[in-house]
Amino acid sequence: MTIRKDTALKRLALGFTGAALMLSASASMAAEKANGLTLEPPAGWRRVEEGPNVVYRADECSLSVLAPRPLGSERPVPFFQQTWNSVKGALRVLREHPPAQMPTLDGSIGRHASAVVDSGADERAIAVFMASDTRSAHFMVFTGPVPPCDGLLGDVEKVMRSVSLSDRAAVPERM
Repeated sequence: MTIRKDTALKRLALGFTGAALMLSASASMAAEKANGLTLEPPAGWRRVEEGPNVVYRADECSLSVLAPRPLGSERPVPFFQQTWNSVKGALRVLREHPPAQMPTLDGSIGRHASAVVDSGADERAIAVFMASDTRSAHFMVFTGPVPPCDGLLGDVEKVMRSVSLSDRAAVPERM
């Protein structure tokens, strides 16, 4: 029995389309909402609610999704820089990845920065992420002792890239 070339190509294309849909569905099933963001939480981390914040924990490491903050008349970039400076505070910075843009899953632009700081008691990994629309700023803050938390920064950045300000597949409101 012979299969025509165009029939084989159609079957192959249908197979790829089906696989892509299954991957898309499994990614969407892993996504959850936290304080106005849709995100894919870090695998194996526990989710708890602490006051207005949603916190994901793994051992001594935590990733907090803060309640949205109104932008008011602030612009997103200076607002992020102000928040990043307040998180670092007077801590001695040992290594820093300065603020930079980070594309998110929905195509909006987020900002993030990370550092290892000397808290006086220990060395800590910290990271801050912000995604915003015209009204609100949505922040995530990661922190924990070095080690083990510095080894989890890649997982945390993956969560940050998975952020969407709207439901999956919806078009985000542009700045």
